[in-house]
Amino acid sequence: MSEKFISNPFATMPGFNCFACGSHNRLGLKLKFLEDGQGVRTSITPQDEYKGFADILHGGIQSTLLDEVMWWAAFQAKKLACLTQNLQIDFRGPIRVQEPLNAYAKVTNSRESGSNGRTNYGWGLSSGKSHRDLLLPIPKALGPNLEHPLKRNSF
Repeated sequence: MSEKFISNPFATMPGFNCFACGSHNRLGLKLKFLEDGQGVRTSITPQDEYKGFADILHGGIQSTLLDEVMWWAAFQAKKLACLTQNLQIDFRGPIRVQEPLNAYAKVTNSRESGSNGRTNYGWGLSSGKSHRDLLLPIPKALGPNLEHPLKRNSF
C-alpha cells in the first residue's frame, strides 16, 4: 500500500510549538508523518543534542518519539485529538545518535484511541515497543477555545 504525507492541521494554530512535531520549535524534533492506511510512521536521525550517556539516545527522546507516533496513529484513525493517559515502554536496547531511527504505530484495539508503537534502527533491530491509552479529547480538556493553554486542574 502506498504512503501518504500527513499535513499537520495544528501547525497554523496560534501558540502551537510542539516539541515533537512543531516545525518552528528550534529545539524540537520536527517530526513529519506518513500513513499507509493501517498505521503511521516517522523517521529521524537523532542529533548529539538528544543524547544521554555516551552516544546513546536519551530514553526520554525515544519515549517522546513513540508517544507522538502513537498519538498521530490514533488521530488519523479516529480524527480525535487526545491527551496521553498512560504510556508503557519496553526498551530493548540502546539507540545511538546520528543513526536513522524509524517509528511506526497503529490503533490496535476497539477502545476509543488505544495504540501500539515500535521503533527500529540499523538493520531492522527492534529498540523499543510501547502501548498508550488516551485520556480526554483535547477540546474537552481545553474548554471551548483551543487557543488557550492547558490550565492546572482544568480536567
